[in-house]
Amino acid sequence: MILDRDYYRRNQTDALLALKQSLSDKDEVDGYVGINANGSSFIGSAPVTWTATNSITVGNSNTQSGYSNAQSGNSNTQSGYIGLQSGSNNTQSGDSGLQSGDSANDFGLRAARTHAAGKFAASGDAQIIELVARRDTADATPAELFLDGSSVRCVLQNDSTYSFSILVAARRTDADGESAAYKLEGCIDRNANVASTAMVGTVLKTVLAEDNTAWDVSATADTTNGALAITVTGEAAKTIYWVAYITLVQVTG
Repeated sequence: MILDRDYYRRNQTDALLALKQSLSDKDEVDGYVGINANGSSFIGSAPVTWTATNSITVGNSNTQSGYSNAQSGNSNTQSGYIGLQSGSNNTQSGDSGLQSGDSANDFGLRAARTHAAGKFAASGDAQIIELVARRDTADATPAELFLDGSSVRCVLQNDSTYSFSILVAARRTDADGESAAYKLEGCIDRNANVASTAMVGTVLKTVLAEDNTAWDVSATADTTNGALAITVTGEAAKTIYWVAYITLVQVTG
């Protein structure tokens, strides 16, 4: 049986009405649970700002917009799409992300997993970020990996330093028997603007395994976009899938 969105919305409404009815007459029902016109619901105190569609927020003093988000905790802000956020004082504006802790900020990065345990002065100035980048190659032309596989970069913030560790796996997909794995480690910073983005010291590259020495990877500072760029080199007439797992430790100030 195929259930449409209206079915789920009706059942969500029924469940919330049942919860309202279960509260005693002395409770301020509207202060504990509510539904907006966009199919979103809250449990706890009413959100500070609440324009979300098909989303849910649980807790106190949260702000939520976007679409198909889930949020719990206190004083969080969520404005992307299909995100999951838990904790306090967090800011999530990127799509498909996962956020936890206190005072994390994904700064709009796509599908970022961000975590913090507090801040120095501003949200996101002391945190870790995890990302996945990918693309395929069919020749020996160097190609950049992207967070969406085609165009979204790992853009850095002004006045920030990042240590990074990147694991890259590569596999030829039009024939068996050719794979590789690499590790890139280093430090990158971005000062007043995108043009100031630069590596700090030398990137350490470790070839963990490699069937073909013609394949290669590198990490560089992108001074046009203010980003950390991961570039891969494949081989002519071979289709190769590349995936990078990026871990960043960020400090801003």
